[in-house]
Amino acid sequence: MRTEGNTVAIYDSLHRTAFTTANVKQLSVVSQDIAKGSPLRLRFANAQRQVGGNDCGLFALAKATALACG
Repeated sequence: MRTEGNTVAIYDSLHRTAFTTANVKQLSVVSQDIAKGSPLRLRFANAQRQVGGNDCGLFALAKATALACG
């Protein structure tokens, strides 16, 4: 996840194209200070697709490192 203004970029290695209502509520709570009263916008960013169902932790660490390093 990365934020710019009231837009939250989602880097999902499973390549889902939509989130459940519960997911959106969780994101809203996490990014309340970011949106500052504006509607929260979700953008699905391009992310490398994981093959196995057990690799999500490694993909999350790799993407977080890449974002932190620019």
